[in-house]
Amino acid sequence: MAGLEMRHADSDQIDWSDIHRRLDSLRVAIDATTSISPEAERRILEERARALAQKPDEGTSRSDVLEVIRFAVGEERFALATMFVREVVRPTEVTPVPGTPDFLVGVTNLRGEVLAVMDLGPFLGRAASREAAPWIIVLGTDRSEFGIQAGTIEEIGPLEATAIIPPSGSLGIERGEFVRGLTDDAVLCLDGEAILEDPRLYIDVT
Repeated sequence: MAGLEMRHADSDQIDWSDIHRRLDSLRVAIDATTSISPEAERRILEERARALAQKPDEGTSRSDVLEVIRFAVGEERFALATMFVREVVRPTEVTPVPGTPDFLVGVTNLRGEVLAVMDLGPFLGRAASREAAPWIIVLGTDRSEFGIQAGTIEEIGPLEATAIIPPSGSLGIERGEFVRGLTDDAVLCLDGEAILEDPRLYIDVT
């Protein structure tokens, strides 16, 4: 009986709140030792980022956002929807073709195919570019149709359609049917579909 009374007395002195605190600390320590690896954590974060990227901003649908390539010709900056761009290449040589419009610089060899190359300045009714163009943006949908000279390729990224201000006479462009508008940072947005439908850009050199 004395032993039983002693054990009972000891149990009355147990600090259960302290034990619970220790158990909680132990759970935290166990969770820390069994946490996911850095690789798994990175995968989770990437999945979350993709999910957030797929969620459109409030009031903006996917159809309101264009993926464009931004480039410069001389001092002028342009944007063109990538759905009309096949590739960007460095020309080996551009050969002039007599009797063609002034905006057609000439033709170049693109992997065995003859590709016409144009200068956007004269095409839009402005002065021709005086700088050498190290890039050609190849336009087309099902196949490569012709190229546009570019001095600098800036970036490829999204552009909200609502950010494009419709063209006006103040732009000084004679052929406004090939321009969608201007952004607030002075980027001239081209209408790739209208450009591809212009028969003057298709020349027969056979």
